[in-house]
Amino acid sequence: MDCIEAQGCINSFIDDTLDETALKGFLEHVQHCPSCYDDLEVSFTVMSIVRYLDDEETNHNFTMELEHRIAEKELWLKQQERTRIFKSITGFFCILAVLFSIFSVIMFISTDRGPKNFLTVPVYNSVNNTFNLHNDTKTEHTILYIQENDSLYEVPLQKSLEGEEGWTKK
Repeated sequence: MDCIEAQGCINSFIDDTLDETALKGFLEHVQHCPSCYDDLEVSFTVMSIVRYLDDEETNHNFTMELEHRIAEKELWLKQQERTRIFKSITGFFCILAVLFSIFSVIMFISTDRGPKNFLTVPVYNSVNNTFNLHNDTKTEHTILYIQENDSLYEVPLQKSLEGEEGWTKK
């Protein structure tokens, strides 16, 4: 913002009618331009005197009031910026959650839920007696179980090793 624009914003600042972007530019300019700050101070003092004509107390420090108002507006601008950042972060995480949900649904739908074949392995049972540790007996099942859909097939291991098909349905 240049000095001409700042001069045009002085009355709007005093009347508190500047929007956020104009207020930000105005405050930055006034803080760095002593001439415009002096013009703001004079205008603020004159407007404040006119407003306080009916007030019995004539002991006002208009310079302090102006500095207080500028500090108040700067604080308000910082709060607006924090709110904007918070909304951006919240929006980002909401979008991330929605994308994750959509991805999860797509992955669930696209999984193959058709019939699956399960190959079961032979079961080895061993009995260990805690009082007789040297006695380790193992029992080996010689049947291989294959599950296909809802059917369970038995394949004798000896026959499958010989190349014969000896499947029996259970």
